[in-house]
Amino acid sequence: MKPLMLTILIIAFVLSACTSNASQALDVNNQTLPFRAFQTKTLPSEQAPASQRARSVWGGFPLSLASSALFSSMLSSSPSPSTTPLCDSTEDFCIFRHYFPFQRPFLSNFNTAIEPTYLYGTTEFGALEPHHGVEILNPTGTPVSAVEDGTVVVAGNDAHHAYGPWENFYGNLVVILHHLPYMQEPVYTLYGHLSKITVQVGQTVKAGETIGEVGATGRAIGSHLHFEVRVGTNQYASTRNPALWLVPRTDENGGQYGTLAGKLDNAHGDPIDSTFEAEYYSDVTGSPQKTYYIETYATDIEPIRGNDVYQENFVLIDLPPGHYRIALSTSGKWIERWVEVEAGKMSFVTIVSK
Repeated sequence: MKPLMLTILIIAFVLSACTSNASQALDVNNQTLPFRAFQTKTLPSEQAPASQRARSVWGGFPLSLASSALFSSMLSSSPSPSTTPLCDSTEDFCIFRHYFPFQRPFLSNFNTAIEPTYLYGTTEFGALEPHHGVEILNPTGTPVSAVEDGTVVVAGNDAHHAYGPWENFYGNLVVILHHLPYMQEPVYTLYGHLSKITVQVGQTVKAGETIGEVGATGRAIGSHLHFEVRVGTNQYASTRNPALWLVPRTDENGGQYGTLAGKLDNAHGDPIDSTFEAEYYSDVTGSPQKTYYIETYATDIEPIRGNDVYQENFVLIDLPPGHYRIALSTSGKWIERWVEVEAGKMSFVTIVSK
């Protein structure tokens, strides 16, 4: 081979390699994560006695899965530059500017916090059936607001029509249909256990508009709102974790909380049904200020599942920004992860037990 030809080939090879590396770097910095749902709990000492806690009384049985919608449009393609972009690595975490499309179903002068003792997909550590929604505690008569613009498709009670696994499950309920601009499939929000309904089927409502009042009708203990998000169809089997749809709350100083989501899998990539801890540190050199007890989604009931994109199986919402130490013992080994949570964003971590 002539020297000139050899030189040309070498230059072409080098240029090709550089282009490939640059392309890979762009792919890494713009990747999206699979997203599967997760559940968490607060310290037992912070939980009210069982006789005083308001909650839904759930039972359940396996149902066929309805079609699910991808959530990819709700996930920022660019991780925060402060984190490692290799989010598929079990040693890394990512922080996303996740889009939370819904406001809370109560105005800010009422309680807007999600009850931590019985989160979506959890079983209250084995005491109850897997939960298909979240609960927000407020006294009977508290106005309930629509979380987004939409059309009322259900306004009444379920005494003669089952919107859950059986009749008289939600009591008085409202279901609103939403057509979100970034989703091909319709999204439904369900508001259950109401004492009063102030809208009717076919009515168009705006975000923040009152649609009813808090109660304890149906299968409920104490006054509270049961809130669900359903994707694709208005079916019990089509629920998704509302914690990933409701905008994070703000604290007493006007700062916004953050969200922590993730997946706990075995070596084969299957979700693990487990419980573990996440300790909050405002300063990593000090002591933890709070401990959160995490329960992953139940794995034995088919409709309890994470989003098709993220494939998460645990979620913590309304967390103070700072550092979190995740610790668990599984398969005879101790696993530890440090994750940072930022205000108004979602941190995602993958943990694999090998």
